[in-house]
Amino acid sequence: MKLLFVKSDLIGSRLIRWGLEEDCSHFAFAFEEIGIVFESTLLGGAKVVPMARFMATHQIVHILEFR
Repeated sequence: MKLLFVKSDLIGSRLIRWGLEEDCSHFAFAFEEIGIVFESTLLGGAKVVPMARFMATHQIVHILEFR
């Protein structure tokens, strides 16, 4: 499992980074062995997305890996 601190080019991500003066806008849990990501959402909660789709729209800023 990997803990991902990420950003994207979407306006919400840009506003969060600008408002908080941070390099990342949100957080996700990645389970590479099964190819899914649990991603935090702007309205609270989380959603499950395929890892390939997540990686196509997000840039990883920081990673913490757990084994």
